[in-house]
Amino acid sequence: MPESLAQLFVERVEKSHSKVALRFKESRTPYRDMSWDDVDRMVREMAYGLISLGFEPGAKAAVMAPTSYQWAVSDFSIILAGGVSIPIYPTSSSSDMEHILNNSESQVVFVHNETLLNRIIAVRARIPHVKKLVLLTPPSKGRSLSELGFDDESKGLKDFVLGIEEFLELGRKQQIEQPELVDTRIKGIKRWDLATIIYTSGTTGTPKGVMLTHNNILSVLSDMPEVLPIGEEDTFLSFLPLSHVFERVAGEYYWVSSGAI
Repeated sequence: MPESLAQLFVERVEKSHSKVALRFKESRTPYRDMSWDDVDRMVREMAYGLISLGFEPGAKAAVMAPTSYQWAVSDFSIILAGGVSIPIYPTSSSSDMEHILNNSESQVVFVHNETLLNRIIAVRARIPHVKKLVLLTPPSKGRSLSELGFDDESKGLKDFVLGIEEFLELGRKQQIEQPELVDTRIKGIKRWDLATIIYTSGTTGTPKGVMLTHNNILSVLSDMPEVLPIGEEDTFLSFLPLSHVFERVAGEYYWVSSGAI
């Protein structure tokens, strides 16, 4: 068993390389394939993007998005950078979202679309730890960030919101400057280090943060093949919320562990 979820990811890429890692579709378009090498490239560029923003080992970053490949690559980019991943349901109330960001002290938030982006911007003054928002998908109707007003200096958004392409470009530049840094961070992660804080849903009062180490999750993954035998020749559909621990472990992390599509 690997030492961490980051090492689990590295070992999967080394084993599977050009094999199909995932299939996704956007709207009514046909399914498109991404290989493990494709996923690795994007995860690493995003990890370096985080580092370029001053993200240190042990720092927190949040993901607020529906189940999608962007959710998974954001999650693993946080982990490979040595950070702690914080999921937020895209259906969360503004008060819950604000509580989770403040309680976790998240510094960066990966946001799926401009609707969710606007919800976070609306409470910006009350989430002092958040330094950057990264928009994971292009704005709708072919618009740019400037057309949406997200680069408006008068509103203080120009340095607060990054588009995904701008973020990836920051990562590529950082990777050229420090090509070994992500691998160094991966090697520094230990089994008992914190991997994620998953906030409860459906409980009374404010959401409670459940702190899970790499070992917590890896120990479940070691038992998964006996309970749910899935291998490299299998394809499965991920449709439950990745913000929830069940889909996160049985879907996303078991996907990497099993090598299935």
